[in-house]
Amino acid sequence: MNYHGLNNLVWIWTANADDAAINWYPGHDYVDLVGIDIYPPAGDHNSQVTAFEKLKEIFEGRKILALSECGSIPDPDEMIADGALWSYFMPWYGEHTIPGEGTPHNSVEFWKKIMHHELVITLDEMPAHP
Repeated sequence: MNYHGLNNLVWIWTANADDAAINWYPGHDYVDLVGIDIYPPAGDHNSQVTAFEKLKEIFEGRKILALSECGSIPDPDEMIADGALWSYFMPWYGEHTIPGEGTPHNSVEFWKKIMHHELVITLDEMPAHP
């Protein structure tokens, strides 16, 4: 059935790996990507490999894994070293995206590093849309 004529939707399902909401997972046939929200301490840029491996196990390695929300963004070099290759990250707003006094989740220098890293694809590197 093609009720609305849409053919390019991607369904992302997000829940914490320890969350009882895992029981609400609709199934592999309905979900394209699985995400998790992770808020490590400010400035902690580790790869979050433990969460990555847990999600991979829970979803039998059948889903692309993402950081649906995060505070401090994982360092791409650590992601490569640990094999925790998140498909994308989406830092929360405010203090998580704008460096300032008190809660330096992602410094200006770190933003520059990740946005120029070969593992990170930015909008200007995306193929043109027809």
